Amino acid sequence: MKLNQLILIALLMVLSQKGFTQTNNRDEYFVTSTDTVFCTGLNWGIMNNSRISDLEYTDMKGEKVVIKGKKNMPEILTLYKNGKITDKIQLEPDRPQGPFRYINRVVNGKIKAYYDSPTLYTDGSMGGGGSKNYFKMPDGVVYELSKKNMTTILKPFLLSCKEFENKYKGEYSRKVYLFWPMITLYNTSCK
Repeated sequence: MKLNQLILIALLMVLSQKGFTQTNNRDEYFVTSTDTVFCTGLNWGIMNNSRISDLEYTDMKGEKVVIKGKKNMPEILTLYKNGKITDKIQLEPDRPQGPFRYINRVVNGKIKAYYDSPTLYTDGSMGGGGSKNYFKMPDGVVYELSKKNMTTILKPFLLSCKEFENKYKGEYSRKVYLFWPMITLYNTSCK
């Protein structure tokens, strides 16, 4: 990979984390299946099976809350900390009760893009190798960014929006430095 491409990828990752994620006037929050909890000092631990094992935060009244164990843990769908959104996503679209992971969202909008690395730290930063990219369609189904899914699912959907089709002149690529801007263009062009 050329140095220019590596620089572009790094720049896109920084911009996507800061520019394309939602913001809120509160420092941090998490979303459960029944509520949104605004807080500060949000920290969590994830077990090997991708379940959140412990959660601690300070609520808006200033009280420290510590939750440990899967029996006590609410179903957490989204976490927001340090400008980063982490969502719980299903890894196999045809198995709703199948495996899931908490993965950082890198593009927000009608179509969401995710970047998964083996290590997701409690501060929301990413590390490690063997990364994968995913995208979430408006119907809520998540797909791994594969050549097949790009050709059969994503590209036809993108081209169904004439405004996007007229604006986008790039290739339909799985390379993140092309993929993330392509999804961002769709999200800003097609409401």
